[in-house]
Amino acid sequence: MFIDEVKKNTQKIKELYNAIREAFIELPHGPKHTVAAKEFHSRYDELAYPGGLERVLKSLKDKDYSVVDNVIEYLKVDPFFYRSGYSIEKMIMYLKHFVLNDLQEQEVSKLILRSIENGPRSFFLRYVRLARRVNPELLLPGIRQVMSKKDNTPRVMMRAQLLLARIGEVKINMELIKKNSQ
Repeated sequence: MFIDEVKKNTQKIKELYNAIREAFIELPHGPKHTVAAKEFHSRYDELAYPGGLERVLKSLKDKDYSVVDNVIEYLKVDPFFYRSGYSIEKMIMYLKHFVLNDLQEQEVSKLILRSIENGPRSFFLRYVRLARRVNPELLLPGIRQVMSKKDNTPRVMMRAQLLLARIGEVKINMELIKKNSQ
């Protein structure tokens, strides 16, 4: 139910955003553009996260444990729309302040492992910081599996090594990091 609503809302935000762009192309700052922008901005908060984006971010900031499960589900969906990345980064950042139960740790460990191979650097770095809330035994097999792939890019190997360093399993190879950041 929650996941379906996130997906439906993501599609609606994209439609509203596209309406702004189309109206702007037709007549920049014209009446149609103004109406489309007003509708987008008036509905953004409610569509960006079921129940309101600002509400959930405030709840996370206030350490309201009741929102943690839905936030994890939201992160699993990984919705992509205008400014969604900023919200996702904040959610990940706030999650590190919670003590997670076993099931939440398992789900978060999957998100962390997914971030090694996919997603923006900023998400990965937030997930690395969140890794301290997860039992390393949940992460190590997945990290090793990623590192054993023969077709990994240097970026993926560097991310895996950074995550291993964060959970205290290896020392960072600064030569590899310097080489891959150029």
